[in-house]
Amino acid sequence: MEAHQLAISCLKSTPNCARARGDLLSQIVTVLSKRKMIAAGLPQQIFTNIHYEPLKDKILKYKGWNQTTFNLVDWVNFHKAIISVPRLHRMSITKLSQGLWNTNVQNEKFYGHLNTCPYCHIKKETIEHIFCCNHEIAKQERDTALTAYKVMLISKRTPPQLVETIVAGITTGIAQSLSQNSDHPALEHQVGREQGATLGWVVFLQGYISQKWKDSYQAMISGKKSVQDSQTWAKNLILANWTYSKSIWASRNAVVHGKGAMEMEGKTITPLKRRIRELYLMLQKD
Repeated sequence: MEAHQLAISCLKSTPNCARARGDLLSQIVTVLSKRKMIAAGLPQQIFTNIHYEPLKDKILKYKGWNQTTFNLVDWVNFHKAIISVPRLHRMSITKLSQGLWNTNVQNEKFYGHLNTCPYCHIKKETIEHIFCCNHEIAKQERDTALTAYKVMLISKRTPPQLVETIVAGITTGIAQSLSQNSDHPALEHQVGREQGATLGWVVFLQGYISQKWKDSYQAMISGKKSVQDSQTWAKNLILANWTYSKSIWASRNAVVHGKGAMEMEGKTITPLKRRIRELYLMLQKD
């Protein structure tokens, strides 16, 4: 507000150009943030100062993290990844990363629906369960998505050691965490063990990767641009994680809502029409 009032005062005190006949008042404005002068990127700095702390507090509360855990996340490349996604798709990515998928646990909470998994019809459908349901069809869908995921990792020049570590983490690490098994999967690389022990593998698939992934990648490759290449690779890893996760979610939605137009109508519209008809008949009886 102080900056706004200063700007208004400055505009009011600046003489009219026509009247001043060229003798314009020259003013220099210095903007400080945390006692440091801002030389460039003022809009971004203002945005950060207004929104950063509230957003960080919300993430800490929702994820149950402390400041140390929060600092483990590669936020720089998370930002690079999200702004590289077309605007139309950022909403779905945000729902994924914030855990806002409309699972049946969510449906029970808000609409009173059954909370069970649409595949196995036994376990509660949480986001964690979606990534490790043991139903045969669910496993087949994950295997298909995992094959495409491996291709993406290899195409981004991911070292074989890291590919094996990542695949082992997302295929066994999530299931072990749900079974409350204190033992973590026997991952080949240290960075994978640390991801599972600190942040977890579900948040890994939501885009919250440890900063140590890019450090491990950098240590495995050679070249003058290894630092730059590791940053690019980390961004691509996050994008690959989102693609894999969205593929799993799309398969789940096909089971719930149907794949084609006819099947979707059979699963959603037809039951609604039936229910409307029943209510209409009840109204007539009354």
